Amino acid sequence: MALPPLNDTIAAIATAPGQAAVGIVRVSGPDSYPIVARLFRPANGQTVTSLAANQVVFGRLYDADELVDECLLLTFRAPRSYTTQDVIEIQTHGGTAVVQRVLDVCLQQGARLAKPGEFTMRAY
Repeated sequence: MALPPLNDTIAAIATAPGQAAVGIVRVSGPDSYPIVARLFRPANGQTVTSLAANQVVFGRLYDADELVDECLLLTFRAPRSYTTQDVIEIQTHGGTAVVQRVLDVCLQQGARLAKPGEFTMRAY
């Protein structure tokens, strides 16, 4: 079995399927910040690419000009993240439709859908 590439940017839903108060989409890889920067507008006026590590930022996530959800963005900079790469977690309102849409817009912007267990594989 061939290993998937390790230097591309991956995204996946990181919470269990179904209804919940919060849903999380995780993005990891070299383009995680630029990808999310095209989607997320921090309420504090900063840009996603200028955010330091270990921040939680409130803002709005868009698909083109259409609001998808108000959410929190958690930032992790390489090498101090679970995968040792740049990682962003998008914490949205729960529910399958919202979380799936957030994942879909990340994929449309250039992330690849992570294979099962791929975040953990990158951690090793």
